[in-house]
Amino acid sequence: MRHSNAALSAVSFAIAVLQDPANAVTSGDSSSSIATTPWPFERLLDSSDDLLDRPDQPGPAAGPFLRGITQFHGKIAGQFAARTIAMLESPAYRVLSQSAHRALARIEIELAHHGGTDNGKLPVTFDNFVDYGMDRHSIAPALRELVALGFVEITERGRAGNAEWRAPNRFRLTYKHTGRASGTDEWKRIESLEEAQALARAARRAVSSARRTKSQCVNIPNPSASIPHCRESIKEENSASQP
Repeated sequence: MRHSNAALSAVSFAIAVLQDPANAVTSGDSSSSIATTPWPFERLLDSSDDLLDRPDQPGPAAGPFLRGITQFHGKIAGQFAARTIAMLESPAYRVLSQSAHRALARIEIELAHHGGTDNGKLPVTFDNFVDYGMDRHSIAPALRELVALGFVEITERGRAGNAEWRAPNRFRLTYKHTGRASGTDEWKRIESLEEAQALARAARRAVSSARRTKSQCVNIPNPSASIPHCRESIKEENSASQP
């Protein structure tokens, strides 16, 4: 019976610590059954000096055992990037390529580097993605995929050039708040895996019109009428040839 009472006291004390660690250890309120109950851990544990500091000491002197309880109770050490279960289960998230996952993680890291602020103005360079482990040729397709699936918006397009003119893309994570505005969650608009796969596949294969060359239009009958980027290419060529 003595051991049973001690075990019940131990359970009661643990519950009190989880609810209010500071008061459970330091309050000393004589009206509290927890405070007036002899400390059961000193009786139950032979090595109490190692596992539990003296309970009459003020402050966080509850020892490694109690610190373990409070740390287990919902604490994460360090910064972290939260993603909702709804997003993790969404069709859009489930079809992301490995490169898209890495790109998304690197943008989340940038948000953390900014203290969780500046969403929509997050500068991430191609070198940042490469340093994170991405192949340079996989970066652009991964970013197009993230945009198409609704996880990222490129709010400002970067530009290449020398150090004076070069500028990085700036990003917004759609599932994070921007200032006081809540996330827009465009990824929720995709309702099926088939739709998500088609969007991701098309985005990865797409090529910026600025990088398409005249050679793509050579063997197409009446290219200026059938394909918009060929029409623009021919228009630019004609204007350049005029004196």
